[in-house]
Amino acid sequence: KRSIWLVYVLLFSFISSAYAQRDKSTREDRKVREATYYFTEGVKYYILEDMEKALALFEKSLESDPDNDAAHFKIADIFSRQGVLDKALEHANQAIELDPDNKYYYLTKAEVLTQQSDFEGAALVYETMIDRLDGTDDYLFDLAAIYLYQQSFDQAIETYDKIEQKYGLLPEVITAKQRIYLQQNRLDKAIAEGERLIAAFPGEGDYVIALSEIFISKGKDQEAIPYLESLLE
Repeated sequence: KRSIWLVYVLLFSFISSAYAQRDKSTREDRKVREATYYFTEGVKYYILEDMEKALALFEKSLESDPDNDAAHFKIADIFSRQGVLDKALEHANQAIELDPDNKYYYLTKAEVLTQQSDFEGAALVYETMIDRLDGTDDYLFDLAAIYLYQQSFDQAIETYDKIEQKYGLLPEVITAKQRIYLQQNRLDKAIAEGERLIAAFPGEGDYVIALSEIFISKGKDQEAIPYLESLLE
C-alpha cells in the first residue's frame, strides 16, 4: 500500500510540475506575442512620425519583454530626437548590452554622446564598433572627423592611415593630412604627402599647384619653381 501511495504521490508531483511548466511557457509565449504586437504598432506610428504614440507603444512592448533590444533602440532614437539625452543614452546602452553586434545601436549611442558634446565618448563608441563588427570601416571617416573637432591631431592622422590601409590612397585623405601637418608646423610631412599625391596622379595639375602654394606660403618660393616648371612642360 505504501508503494502504491508513493507512486501516486510521485505521479501527482510529475503532473503538477508538467502543468506548471506548461503554464509558465504559455505565459511567456503570451508576453512575447504582446511585445511583438506593441512593437509592430509602435513602428507604424514611428513611420507616421507620431512619436508620442510610438514611444508609448515601445514602452508597452518593454513591459511585456524587458529584453527587447529593438524596443530599447527605438526608444533611444525617439528620446534623442526629443533632446531627452540621458534617457536616450540609457536605452542605447541597454540595446547594445542585449545585442552587441548591431551597428545601429552603436551609431545611436555615438549620436547621443555627440549631442551631449562628449566627443571622447563618441570616439570610443566608434572605435569599439569598428573593432568588433565587420563592414563598419567606412565609419573611420566619422571617427577622424571627431578627432579633428577635438583637435586630437595625432589620433586623426592614425585614423586616416587606417583609411588608406583599407581603401588605398584617397586625395581627400591626403589633403586632410596635409592640413593637419601644416597646423602642427610639420612642413616636411605636408610636403611628403603632396609629393605622394603628385606621384599617384601625375596628370592632375591641381595637386602640383596645391603643393607649390604650400611652398610659397612658407616663403620657399624657389622650391616651388621646379614643380611649376614641370607642370608647364
